[in-house]
Amino acid sequence: MPFVHIKSLPVAVSGFDISDALSTVSSNLSMATDIPPEFITVTWEYFDNGHYLVGESHGHYHDKGHPLIINILIPDFNSDGAAKRVINSVTESFGLLGFEREEIFINLNLARSGMVYDRGEILEW
Repeated sequence: MPFVHIKSLPVAVSGFDISDALSTVSSNLSMATDIPPEFITVTWEYFDNGHYLVGESHGHYHDKGHPLIINILIPDFNSDGAAKRVINSVTESFGLLGFEREEIFINLNLARSGMVYDRGEILEW
């Protein structure tokens, strides 16, 4: 943990490589939090065209009117400052990838001890 899950409409930016984007988010988050990369998971899924509505506008490609939706999950033992570092690191990663801050929506959730199952056991901290 942490988990960073990104959903968006397809990105129609010349030269955009989703594998590079995942690596950028993971490595920046690792540097910002001192969490080894092997404990960080980053996923990116695309909505099908027309499956993302904001107001009355169905999106077909990513734009400011249809922001990236990023859900982050971290353990609840993190301080508010640590949680903000995670959010800022992910935001800065997307800046490096050419996205504007206005194109990003982030929701951070805290996982409680005893409520996470991983690698064959319920985790307690």
